[in-house]
Amino acid sequence: MKTDIYEIKKKKDIVYAVRKITERKAIKILNLETLFREKSEKINSKFLFFLTVNGLSSQLIDFYLKKLNPTNLVISLNLKDTEFSSSIHQLCWLKSKTKIKKGVLLNKLETAMLAIILKFEYLICYDMKDEDLIKIEEFADADNKINKRALTIDQIDSYENSMLSIVAKKDLKKNKLLTKQDLTFLNVNPNGVAPHLIEKILGLRLKYPIKKNTRITFGDIV
Repeated sequence: MKTDIYEIKKKKDIVYAVRKITERKAIKILNLETLFREKSEKINSKFLFFLTVNGLSSQLIDFYLKKLNPTNLVISLNLKDTEFSSSIHQLCWLKSKTKIKKGVLLNKLETAMLAIILKFEYLICYDMKDEDLIKIEEFADADNKINKRALTIDQIDSYENSMLSIVAKKDLKKNKLLTKQDLTFLNVNPNGVAPHLIEKILGLRLKYPIKKNTRITFGDIV
């Protein structure tokens, strides 16, 4: 099974960078209850531990963390093959936990995008296509270059309002053939085409002129 692990690092004030750490760190993915039951209170500092907590209560997580050294622990959700609506609720729940590093085990592009929006520190990607991994990096970069505030947890209650949309980066004329240089991603209401579908509209022609920062829909293109 191919596993790619990304760290989302804050740079300067608002810009984040996604970097692959699979080959740079000694990494272990364990169940938090198992780790505690084996009394591994002194965890080898050379390892970065991703501890899955699915099904555990907040009280149990807090109890375990008090007994363990949190400096090299990443509390993680295993959302592989989980329905997106369920992923939203679980990610928002873990987001509410403070003073801990957060990660998510996933194999779907939309789950990775939501975790980036929520500013999780780590993405553990299983058997994902190379083009999807590239889109993750591009999405993280675009999400943090935009001049918009981040979504709050209360705003994320569906797929439509939790995702960014493709918008015009500048004023575009009728019959313009769309290129990556013409487009960027913003949180707009109502939503347009989701960022992971950008390849579907590149090279297509606009039916109408589109103003800067206006959403792009499939109805706007030939």
